[in-house]
Amino acid sequence: MPRCAPAPAAPPPRVSFYPYVDAKSIVREREGRIHLRLSDHLAAAPDQVLEGVVGILLARYFRLPDSRADAAACARTSSTSTTPAP
Repeated sequence: MPRCAPAPAAPPPRVSFYPYVDAKSIVREREGRIHLRLSDHLAAAPDQVLEGVVGILLARYFRLPDSRADAAACARTSSTSTTPAP
């Protein structure tokens, strides 16, 4: 009887901040690894907001519904944040 081999472990996702003009964030897969690029405007955001943004991006990647708590945390921050002057 054939034995099933365990699936190879997926590499951990790569999260980085990128200098977008606005609060844009994206998720992509490259070479079998998930890459999350968050706007550098979010670099000083509280952990709860960053977790919310990552949660939303991963939900989009896996085509799952967004968590209402994640969306609410992001909405609160985006409505209160200001863009620094150039």
